[in-house]
Amino acid sequence: MNRRMRAKQRDRDLEAQVNQALWSYSPLRESRCPIIVIARGEVVELTGTVRTGLMKRMALRLAGAVPGVSKVQDNLVSDESLEQEIRQRLARNPGIHRPAKVTVRSVLGAVYLRGQVESATVKEEIGRIASQVPGVQMVINELTVHNHNAAQLKKAA
Repeated sequence: MNRRMRAKQRDRDLEAQVNQALWSYSPLRESRCPIIVIARGEVVELTGTVRTGLMKRMALRLAGAVPGVSKVQDNLVSDESLEQEIRQRLARNPGIHRPAKVTVRSVLGAVYLRGQVESATVKEEIGRIASQVPGVQMVINELTVHNHNAAQLKKAA
């Protein structure tokens, strides 16, 4: 076996050890968080989505504790941080009135948008904003358009 093949085998062995360490942590294992582990020498890169910031911190700590790992590159994102970032972007957008009426929920990078908005244009804009957040895998836009004028007419009748 030549030097390059041995190095690749060491990387694969280190990846397996890191994966074993990650899946020994029951919250990661039970939530089936999609974490990709790539080893290059003594550097391990973690990429994927986890449910919470605590899970992210534990994944990084567990990977860093594996013998032979000198550095962990963090490319993980948590659903909590995705939800927060989307809410902040919606609040900063002047074209979106009452962003508090929009519920944002992320499940392993799949973002669900629920609530009522004033127009189809606003619904589309909210979906576009959510889809542009790094780490979002897909957007399920379940927002409904609430026609304020129709509601006023029903009340008047």
